[in-house]
Amino acid sequence: MVAEGTEGRVITLEEASKHTTEKDAWLVIHGKVYDVTKFLEEHPGGDEVLLTSTAKDASEDFEDVGHSDSARDMLKSYYIGEFDMSSLPAKVVAARAAAATRAAAKSGEETTQDASQDFDDVGHSKSAIKMLEQYYVGDLHPDDLSEKARAKLERKESAEKAAGEGLFGRITKMFW
Repeated sequence: MVAEGTEGRVITLEEASKHTTEKDAWLVIHGKVYDVTKFLEEHPGGDEVLLTSTAKDASEDFEDVGHSDSARDMLKSYYIGEFDMSSLPAKVVAARAAAATRAAAKSGEETTQDASQDFDDVGHSKSAIKMLEQYYVGDLHPDDLSEKARAKLERKESAEKAAGEGLFGRITKMFW
């Protein structure tokens, strides 16, 4: 069930942050935005619990409680749009990535995988990309890269090689 007029709507953190009161409360949970204003009085944990989860990504808060399947189904009726993940501050994105990596390492899950496509799909800001550079530890072996990342690396290496040879080297190779 989708609220009328919300199909395809994308909501930024800035916009969601304007809805933090008892008269107008939005929650961001798992990449979706919900207008929970009408549910505040009915919420078993009280309205304050919901209000403290506004103006941020409340996914972790929602999961920490351990909501039932019926609560998850009920949430769908309050859906108003998709959340623009690229509107999250770079430090939040980095903290989540670090937490996910720690959790994966703790569980023994493989953490040295190519996440280039996932990173690109989110549409990170230039500041997020720059911030990520401080965590650089090395390159993956080309066999471990996604097809798209491998092609990008090959284009980069080709351009670097051509630049290293200079114009004279490229022209000479064309004729010999």
